[in-house]
Amino acid sequence: MLRAVGGQPKADTPEPDESWSQWWLRGRRFSVSRLAIALSDYVAVLWLLLLVSRLAVLFLPAIPDVWRNVAVTAFAAASVGYASL
Repeated sequence: MLRAVGGQPKADTPEPDESWSQWWLRGRRFSVSRLAIALSDYVAVLWLLLLVSRLAVLFLPAIPDVWRNVAVTAFAAASVGYASL
């Protein structure tokens, strides 16, 4: 049996949990090392894509801007998808 501060017996029924309304404030169980690995993978892919895009502009100047816009949109969509995992 639980005891209150004054020594009085406390009821065994738990108090209603009202923290559901602030679910985004609660702690989550994420591994710091896995988050660091995921962030480093994301940054490495970003640098690789930047390198490829600069090399494409350098060696293939005839690529239209439409493909560049498609690549940026695809990267943004992949970023959102990666973040949702």
